[in-house]
Amino acid sequence: TVLTGGSLEAVEKTVARCHELGLKYVISVPRDPDRLPAFLEAAAGFIRPGQAAFYVNDEPGIFSFPRNRAEDIYRLIKERFPGIGCGMAVVRPGVCRDFRYAADFFMLDQYPVPFMPMTWLSDSMDRASADVGRNRLASVIQAFGGPRYETLGWPRLPTRQEMECLAFLSVVHGSRAVFFYSYPHIGAEDKGRRDLGRVVGRLNRIYPWLTVENRREPVKVKMLSRYKMDPAGRPAVHVCVKQKGGGRLLIAVNTIGTYTRARIDAGLTAGTAHDLFDGTVYPVIDGAIITRFGPFQVRALVGR
Repeated sequence: TVLTGGSLEAVEKTVARCHELGLKYVISVPRDPDRLPAFLEAAAGFIRPGQAAFYVNDEPGIFSFPRNRAEDIYRLIKERFPGIGCGMAVVRPGVCRDFRYAADFFMLDQYPVPFMPMTWLSDSMDRASADVGRNRLASVIQAFGGPRYETLGWPRLPTRQEMECLAFLSVVHGSRAVFFYSYPHIGAEDKGRRDLGRVVGRLNRIYPWLTVENRREPVKVKMLSRYKMDPAGRPAVHVCVKQKGGGRLLIAVNTIGTYTRARIDAGLTAGTAHDLFDGTVYPVIDGAIITRFGPFQVRALVGR
């Protein structure tokens, strides 16, 4: 999915290219209710409702965007395109409650590398879900940084492990869509392309599971290593379980930048479980497995 904006001509050109490539798209709309109807009428001539969504606001809590104006924008879009979803980016999770009638989904975009814990994103998702539910949450993964952003607090690109940790940690905490926020410079270097490509490739590896909601029952995690806590004093490894047919997928994410070891009890019944990423096979003992993690490592464990 491509998020696009700018002039109507530029949007139409990008949308045409998305149609050629089989991509979906999220179109940034004018934030002025007086200009919006004409934009929507023009867009009706080239968008395909089954492939489109609208980006209706950008950090309204930071920019003090009027809530009534945001709700007017949402209403105008829904009157013209009742079946198309509307989303906005939010960095302050409490804002989701204030704008719950101005969007269908909220894109949480906390960018923690390198000075904040990875759990800034997942904690924000937990906070937002208490107000609007998890099925309305998407995540935006940091895939930018470097000297040009040093004064803004992002002096380097995130590593592949950090991007992977953030992406899968958001899935563990209920994200229903994963976007990556980047600039062309990440694709200008072989390493940047490889790193981002590997993260997206791993998400694609478990793609059939991603449409399955996480089971609500909490997973018991017992840390067995010296370094065992995230910054809030919880187990460093966060886990969710997805069930499809007779199988279960455990997504387990080490949220800290050092080596850990954990016992994960998800009520498995088969004798073994295997990691989809590295092929390691683990014995299941009393419904649980014991595994090691590298810094920010993600495991995708399939069992029954």
